[in-house]
Amino acid sequence: MNRRQAEPLRRLCLVHVFGPGHVLAALCAVEWYGMTRNGDESADVVVLIHNPGLSDALAHKSADVVRQMISPHGWPEPIVLTRGEMDGITGGQSRNAPRQVLQRFRQKLGRNQFDEIYYPHDLVGCAAQLATHAYPRATPITFGDALGNITTRQHQFGLLAVMDPRSLTWSQRVARVARALRRRTKRHEAASIHAREAVLILPIDESGDGLLGTELIIVPRHLVLEVLSRCQRAVPELAVYSQRLLAGTPAPQYLMLLENFADANLTSFEREVAMYEAMVERHVPRGATVFVKGHPLSVKPVEEDLCRRLSSRFAVRLVSPDFGRYPVELWGDLLASCEVISLGYPCLSLEFLYGKKVIYPFLPEMIEEFFPRVSGAYLLYCDRYTRAQRISLASWDGRGLLLRGPVS
Repeated sequence: MNRRQAEPLRRLCLVHVFGPGHVLAALCAVEWYGMTRNGDESADVVVLIHNPGLSDALAHKSADVVRQMISPHGWPEPIVLTRGEMDGITGGQSRNAPRQVLQRFRQKLGRNQFDEIYYPHDLVGCAAQLATHAYPRATPITFGDALGNITTRQHQFGLLAVMDPRSLTWSQRVARVARALRRRTKRHEAASIHAREAVLILPIDESGDGLLGTELIIVPRHLVLEVLSRCQRAVPELAVYSQRLLAGTPAPQYLMLLENFADANLTSFEREVAMYEAMVERHVPRGATVFVKGHPLSVKPVEEDLCRRLSSRFAVRLVSPDFGRYPVELWGDLLASCEVISLGYPCLSLEFLYGKKVIYPFLPEMIEEFFPRVSGAYLLYCDRYTRAQRISLASWDGRGLLLRGPVS
């Protein structure tokens, strides 16, 4: 018996992530795809970290967290591709992929071949597009944003079209989105990747047509919990830090998860802080403990200013940014002790993983008060979509799509 017969060839997988928030879904996708397609989850994996929105320093800090999370799964050291390095590879051409660009990209990854390319989405940057051009024989597989959200470039541009300074009714905004989608589809069609398969934990097709022609594979919850447990065991310092945070704090305890609205120019720094203060006042009794965790990619010190404003009425604890880079799904001890307040995806992921009902404090009147009309229209839509996702999760049986298409 020769070596090829004795030892089946391992799959060669390229996994692109923007940061730690994509790692759990990526780990699950690679493992479950191997089990369902080949009866074997083993693979040789190259992890590529590239996020054009991050500074070099923050990219390398994110890589430290990614390295810890993937280590128990036998995946090697991730490759960090900074914004400057990507510009050096592409020569500033974000979409075109001439032969020299592809050659430099392959040299950076150190491989001339992959069997499978995994990626969350292709809405930002060009790493996923370059990968599919550099390795045309590889199967493109998406694991979605967060834990399985699929959207298209056309849909995203359409959503941004609702950010209009004029006073429009909701029906007028929806019509404007539709017109923008029709205008922009052909322009961005060639730049988008069409995944052959989608391996998703919480399968959501936000655009309604993002999975057309794509085979859907749903990762079972028991596997997600197994992978999550391995990641948690790989970062024991996180549990130690959580216990230190909790020590001596008065009950009840709340964990406030912040977004990065000011960084995204959706509102001002002052308005964002004031909004969080109003939310805490509404949902937390005076004297209770409030742990404030900033957004992992936030640049402006929103969490610090919020802690100062709350300190006279609550027992406030600021979560260190060094630990704040870890995805909230890993914070088992803190989640077990706290009520969680979140405006974002943890409303869905924490209920799915832990059965934890998260306080969702966003209200349309708050959007009107704390955001300018330009971005407020966009956030009104996001608010409706978050509510629709939570309603769908309550009755989802783990089969088929959790939610499909835009909400009205």
